[in-house]
Amino acid sequence: MEQRIRSLQNASTLNCETCSLVLKRLKLLEDQLQNCESKKQDILRHTSHAIQDILEEAISGKDSKIAEYEMKGVLDENETKACDALKSERDRLLHRLRIENEWLVDSQRDIPLEASQDVSLPDLTLADGQIAVCEDAIVWVS
Repeated sequence: MEQRIRSLQNASTLNCETCSLVLKRLKLLEDQLQNCESKKQDILRHTSHAIQDILEEAISGKDSKIAEYEMKGVLDENETKACDALKSERDRLLHRLRIENEWLVDSQRDIPLEASQDVSLPDLTLADGQIAVCEDAIVWVS
């Protein structure tokens, strides 16, 4: 029964000149929005990968400086402070890298969800107020 009503509404909508123009425009705008959102996600993923690369290089640089201090053996007070500062900076960078990785995983997990969502046309019809349903029959009300 509901399928019949929906079919009738859709037929009425498609035959209505104003409704079909509005629906076409709506569909075009929805497609453009989806395209923009897709591009935005691509740009964000690309930027996140670039940030990851930069963070990994910075962490590697900190690790090599820390290794130099540790290979040196006995450190004076200034070198110990510098080594500790490098370690805390490396830890901060590692935390930031972890956040970027989590964001990437979450954004890639959301992709199938967005792709599976179908954009349905709204029920726009001039006959909405003129249809009555009575026990398996559709009656036009005047």
